[in-house]
Amino acid sequence: MITKLFGAFSVKEMHSDGQITELLVPQQIDERYFLVNPDYAFKSEQGSVIIIGSVFGLNETLHLLNLETSIHNPAEAFFSAITDFGAESIKNFYGEFTFVYLSPELTIIGRDLMGGGTPVFYTEQFFSDRLDNFKKIKNFPFNPDFESLLMFLHLCHIPSPKTAIKGVNLLAPGDFLTFRNGKIEVNTFYNFKDLHESFQTNRISIDEAVDEYEKLVKKSIMRRIENRTNVGMLMSGGYDSGSIAYTTRSIYEGKIEGLNIGFKDHPLSETQKAKTLADFYKINFNESFLTGNELNELPKIVEYLDNPYFEVGLILNYFVMKIAKDYHFDVILGGDGSDEMFGGDIKDLALHHLSKKLFLTSFYSLYKELRRFRIFEKNSFLFKTQFQNVRLLDPFRFKSFGFNQSEVKRLNKTGHILPEVDYMKGQKVDIKNFDDQYLKMYFYKVFRHDGTEGVVFKASSMSRRFENPLTFPFTDIDIYNFLKKIDREYKITGSYYDLLKGKTEPKHLQKRYLRSKLPTVINDRTTQGGFIPLQVFFKNSDGNKMVFDTILSSEFTNEFLNKKEVEKFISGFDKGLQNQKAWFWQQQISSAKLINLLVINLWWDIHMNNKKGGVLSDFRK
Repeated sequence: MITKLFGAFSVKEMHSDGQITELLVPQQIDERYFLVNPDYAFKSEQGSVIIIGSVFGLNETLHLLNLETSIHNPAEAFFSAITDFGAESIKNFYGEFTFVYLSPELTIIGRDLMGGGTPVFYTEQFFSDRLDNFKKIKNFPFNPDFESLLMFLHLCHIPSPKTAIKGVNLLAPGDFLTFRNGKIEVNTFYNFKDLHESFQTNRISIDEAVDEYEKLVKKSIMRRIENRTNVGMLMSGGYDSGSIAYTTRSIYEGKIEGLNIGFKDHPLSETQKAKTLADFYKINFNESFLTGNELNELPKIVEYLDNPYFEVGLILNYFVMKIAKDYHFDVILGGDGSDEMFGGDIKDLALHHLSKKLFLTSFYSLYKELRRFRIFEKNSFLFKTQFQNVRLLDPFRFKSFGFNQSEVKRLNKTGHILPEVDYMKGQKVDIKNFDDQYLKMYFYKVFRHDGTEGVVFKASSMSRRFENPLTFPFTDIDIYNFLKKIDREYKITGSYYDLLKGKTEPKHLQKRYLRSKLPTVINDRTTQGGFIPLQVFFKNSDGNKMVFDTILSSEFTNEFLNKKEVEKFISGFDKGLQNQKAWFWQQQISSAKLINLLVINLWWDIHMNNKKGGVLSDFRK
């Protein structure tokens, strides 16, 4: 895979006795940095800036910051902004990017609001956009962090700043690090205090809010398609796709290619709704279908993603980006991040808040402990009660379909303990009422985690994998700044008591302005866009055996997991496939757990054992 960023914070580290044993590229912006094809670069006697990614609406930001409007190079604009106003001024730029600023005394590396730009892995001495590049550093101890790997089994990913390798950190989306006088300090462009102080300060009417939101979405899309003629669009049958289709057509008359991936003969497939939407707005509709054999290419995904990672829509993102590669788009508009910008669904939060007031959480905690008995994994009714119980007990927990704590404990043979995941640790948040709890969940879980490290990460990663220009109009900084200031009920309708009864509408603002503009079939939809029922990958017995054999023959399973527990899980999964009465989400979560096992074994073979291969059969012993 192409390396975009690889270097050392110190000139001494880069040049001391061949510290980096394999310099990947000859191009050199500064003696500290070795880069491959930065999208923008600027160098002066005072210092340099490089940018990897896309920057939109440059003139708007130049006007806002009172910088020279004659600047056409985004890297020069970043340099001027940091020089004049400091690193935090970069939050005023639009786009998906990672940047590096360097002067003789200071190095700054930062990522955009939602992390759509390339990731940044770093230690106290080195940094890179690829975790595997740390293998190329002389005497670097490229050792696995088993606590992080256990965390992956539990959460389906490893939350930043941790990574799968000891001593290597991941810079979170929306954060920037500074290196000065031999020390690294990490800061964020966007913090909870600002959100809390801004909450409901814009006291406008709902009609005014609808008009303003529509204008902001239009501006965001205009920035992204400016002067571009080959426009692509990812399409499902939902409101996000509908918003992009309607808005783009209102400002752009050129050809648009819409891409959709569905699954034949399945009620959750949205291909027909997406086609109706495309036809309505005169968008060329290009449909493809998953066959159920797509897990065979999972090694290619695992190779590209430096940390072990799995999310329900990951495989869909991979294949739609693989298809998009052949269109050579100038820009691709995607709807990812919209749900998270609005704050998600908070019914569970209201029920949790009431439960605490009624002192019921102790009962929920006791019931949760019963999950250690296998009957709660096998029986659909008991599984469902635990599923709902955990949601009520802790609506702040990361969204994941991984193994629960009891299951990880049974699987674990590493000698390490699954760490507690507390993303609020060290965060000074004074919770006084329900609105404070809502803001806490929105910022730290829904926005900072589910959005940046979830949906935007998987979509942007698969886009970079195929070098596609995917962008996310709903994650625009102006939209974020607007939504954080308006009434919560404009985003998610319903009073506290309405929420308890389930009488609520997420993304109300968006739906309110779109209802009169979309086909009836879109307004009437009840299914989820961009969603894959994972059972479609396990309909072929030969394919299933390939997955089972790959897991059971892998070094990771045999050396670090309790193989008998893995065999029990696989046997139970195989039997569960035949159970026609099983609850859908029980099968979905069970399928995700199996893929989790497959991913961590492939990750070990590829990244720790340097094994090569593009399909599953290459990894079955």
